[in-house]
Amino acid sequence: MSKAVEVINAVVSPVTKLIKTVSSAIGKAYEPTHIKRMAKARAREIEEIGRALRENADIPITYSNGEIVADTKDFDQLVKRTQSRMAFQELQKQQNIESVVDKAYGLLDGEPDCTDVPVDNDWLSRFFNSVENISDNDMQLLWARILAGEVKQPKTYSLRTLETLKNISKDEALLFQKMTAYVFTIGLGKYIFSNDAILEKNGTQYRDIVLLRECGLLTDLANLTINNVKDKDLSAIYTEKRIVIFDCARKKDMDVDMSVYMLTTVGRELFDIVQKEFNNEYILDLAEKLYNVYRPNVKIKVFRVTSIQDDTINYEDNPIKVFDNEIVS
Repeated sequence: MSKAVEVINAVVSPVTKLIKTVSSAIGKAYEPTHIKRMAKARAREIEEIGRALRENADIPITYSNGEIVADTKDFDQLVKRTQSRMAFQELQKQQNIESVVDKAYGLLDGEPDCTDVPVDNDWLSRFFNSVENISDNDMQLLWARILAGEVKQPKTYSLRTLETLKNISKDEALLFQKMTAYVFTIGLGKYIFSNDAILEKNGTQYRDIVLLRECGLLTDLANLTINNVKDKDLSAIYTEKRIVIFDCARKKDMDVDMSVYMLTTVGRELFDIVQKEFNNEYILDLAEKLYNVYRPNVKIKVFRVTSIQDDTINYEDNPIKVFDNEIVS
């Protein structure tokens, strides 16, 4: 006779889990109460080593018998400069790591308890190997959000996402953040409507799309179909601020087709952590374009979203705008 066993994961404070996770990953105790003081001390140490390197960068060189030869008379000084350079680089890497960890600590401080399921060791190794060379404050914050999210819920961010973000410049990250204004959701997918006129009207060029495709954040052009738009079973596309509802009141059953660029898995994961932008005019332009294609069979209403919880989208009762037959209100 078998018995059903209910497995209940223990819960733990996110900051406690972060400290344990980081300490096990980088081989030293992480002390959040001292991190800023330690970071300042390292910054001074890095500055001193950097100054010494700049002042002693000259290495005597001679040309003899067709060969360029370093003057080894000053070999001891050369060794010291090499050691200083290596120390300088390692200190910078450690400072970058601890800066990211400190930002993650700030994001998790005060958050509700999370599962104690450990973060994968291979994932942690890839993460810290990536962030050790990230010195820009804004990019460190992106990495900190990834670390905080992975601590709260392991397997949230893929290794592919780490590798992609590692190779994205700050300008490319800012472009992606700008493009969040044009991302809408249908089901589990996130898309950008491919109409060039609408994108250009709202400040985006085709070259921006091409660059994000090269970065691995968008797919090639594709066709998206919203199936069976009915008056009793409303279909919708939505953003965090607006929802566009299709109501096919004049035809029993129909599909709505849209040309779109879809966010890749990496794009969707990064979309969750970047600071969102919003463009109200873009949503209205999109709704009007779709209405003009399918009228008079479809009525479209645009509402202001009040909250999104799991699969439930709450919005205001009165629409911002209605596209209905020949009347646009």
